[in-house]
Amino acid sequence: MNHIKPYRSFVLENAKPTKFGYVKLQLDPMTMQEIHKMISAEDLDAKGLEEDTHLTLLYGLHPGVTPEQVSEKLKDIKFSQVRLENISIFDQGSREVLKFDVIGKNLIEANSALKELPNTSDFPDFHPHTTIAYLKPGTSNKYLQLLKGKSFDLKATEVFYKDADKNITKIK
Repeated sequence: MNHIKPYRSFVLENAKPTKFGYVKLQLDPMTMQEIHKMISAEDLDAKGLEEDTHLTLLYGLHPGVTPEQVSEKLKDIKFSQVRLENISIFDQGSREVLKFDVIGKNLIEANSALKELPNTSDFPDFHPHTTIAYLKPGTSNKYLQLLKGKSFDLKATEVFYKDADKNITKIK
């Protein structure tokens, strides 16, 4: 008897998920609103200001990862305050993503714990950051200069898990 699996079955069993979940640490938006006031509307691309003030702790969680699993990984990790510093950009060609590095207690530990769950990531190193705005190409330099050397403290408020099916759960 032939025990070779049909190609379609092999592909389906070994395919990487195309939809992923993520865990984010919500940050108090009040300080970010003050930073947003410094950004000129004519410099924004179609995506505009990042209104959801957060830090992604891990993107790439596979379908089937439950909120209970996420909660279990984070149960002993506490978040209180973070610091935004080191303004920089991601150049995406069609836009420049203005961001701050995020410094805070337990961020690296949380990412490491979450990576124990089934996940796929193209980024082996975790660099905590938060997006400020999406800018037209060539417009970010004035904000890099304006915000150079500045830092801002923000309260970490809540943790949320958005699974691959887009269900959102607040993690205690």
